[in-house]
Amino acid sequence: MATQEYHVVITAEAAGMIARISDLRIQGQAVDKLKGLAAFPESQGRALTKDLAGLRRITVAGRYRAVYRVSRMSREVHVLAVGVRREGDRDDVYRLMARMMRRGWG
Repeated sequence: MATQEYHVVITAEAAGMIARISDLRIQGQAVDKLKGLAAFPESQGRALTKDLAGLRRITVAGRYRAVYRVSRMSREVHVLAVGVRREGDRDDVYRLMARMMRRGWG
């Protein structure tokens, strides 16, 4: 059965986060993994809860996570943030994304 692919949109914020990753190998792995979201994005990663309900996350490389939203109507995947998972750290990717959501972004 053929599948209609989704268009992956990396937001300017997420692109900036990727550009700030100092390890070019990890940057490349992240971009490759994000491109892979074009096929079956809702079966990849995990659904987030609480402040980030409605979003999904996927591991892109080691401790790096990407947070994304799937739009079935437009068949688009919007990558909103990419960063390191550091539980309890103020720069944890999920904490950053929650702050962005509280400010009305995303």
